[in-house]
Amino acid sequence: MKKIPNHLFCYFEMAGVKQSYPANSIVYMQGENSLNIYLVCKGRVRMYYTASSGKEITVRIMGEGTLIGESAFLSYASRDTSISAVNDVETIACSLDKMIPYMQENRELNELILQLVMENY
Repeated sequence: MKKIPNHLFCYFEMAGVKQSYPANSIVYMQGENSLNIYLVCKGRVRMYYTASSGKEITVRIMGEGTLIGESAFLSYASRDTSISAVNDVETIACSLDKMIPYMQENRELNELILQLVMENY
């Protein structure tokens, strides 16, 4: 899985808001509206799906440089998975409207985000 390199973190910092999550806390839940994307700056997160039986099924564990919540770029539909902090996690949450100008400014950022979005769909 591709990651956002450290030299591009500055664009997320300019477009978004830093957030911290202690271990085992929820970043977002399955079914919520997908308004933001998140760059994982520190720590690891677990992406999981909750089946109709209530059983949680882990999809993957992701770390620093990972982009999560990319469904916000495709539509404002509800999220199909949940994300929780495995350990202490720091993210930068960005709305689509604030991120697009930076994607237009930086070709590398634009191509990488679009590749990451397409890989996950």
